[in-house]
Amino acid sequence: MNERLEVLLEMVLMRLEEPDPGRAIRTFQSVNDRGVPLLLLDKLKSLLIYYSNTFCDGKRGLDQFINDHFGEIFKIFAKIKKSDHISSVGGFDEGDIFRYHAGSQRFDGIEFLGHYSTSTEDICEKFKDELKEIKKSKLKSFIRSYVSDLKNFYQAFLDLLSEIDTNPTTLKVMLINTINPLFFNSLIRLKIDNELDDETLRLFAKTDIVFFKSGKKMRTTAYNLIDEYLEKGKEGLKSKMIDQCRNHIELASWQSVNNASNSSCFHYVFFEKNCQEDGSCRSQKIDPWEAILPRKRAHHPHQFIRTEIQQ
Repeated sequence: MNERLEVLLEMVLMRLEEPDPGRAIRTFQSVNDRGVPLLLLDKLKSLLIYYSNTFCDGKRGLDQFINDHFGEIFKIFAKIKKSDHISSVGGFDEGDIFRYHAGSQRFDGIEFLGHYSTSTEDICEKFKDELKEIKKSKLKSFIRSYVSDLKNFYQAFLDLLSEIDTNPTTLKVMLINTINPLFFNSLIRLKIDNELDDETLRLFAKTDIVFFKSGKKMRTTAYNLIDEYLEKGKEGLKSKMIDQCRNHIELASWQSVNNASNSSCFHYVFFEKNCQEDGSCRSQKIDPWEAILPRKRAHHPHQFIRTEIQQ
């Protein structure tokens, strides 16, 4: 115990103050030896401050802009981590949010960063490479746009979590149905743009059932829905989801018919048409079934299965 006290008494406490944000960040990088890994947000902020200070004359306000916005992002992320629902919607960490933000928007001057299977580390490296290629004349505009959008993305995610307690539709989609996180790049982009109403949320829930809870894992298709939204807007996105669901249901139906002879019974599948707002239940034509069913009735007992697509 005495030895430990002697060590403490010999320690010297130093306080360093640097009013310039750019130089402060670089100094922090140089002397940081706390034995605590830096957060991804720390590294991202440091990288952007470096580019601001080195190539954009950050003293004219860009450094402070980055510093202020990341201050808000850190506060928002702290609230996200404390949310009662974060573990129930996929247990997002800062890397997940960063990845889905990267796959939710196309920024001028860089290639699209998102892909559902790309790791956080790979996206970080790709982001660094893209920063090196941006023309100096466009760098300041890009940094401002990116930082502002990143803050909005974190805030929209927090707002979506908060609505679980106030909106029954959000509760059902996010917490009860536990929608797949691969939809989150599109969901949160819609939220940022004030386009995520209850009808659209319900459509996402139905699409999630078709894409992930009916025997298939349509990961790429789910993640790439953002392309349709960025190119054609909300209505284009909804049409794409309905078409994808219709095609999948039709294919699954025909597979059931084709495989019926290998079963001990033939399954009739009925879709309850109570989701008129999106049209996904109107995917089946009765004529092909009428042509096939009579041939099956003579040889197989009937087992009726009712499959409902609920609101």
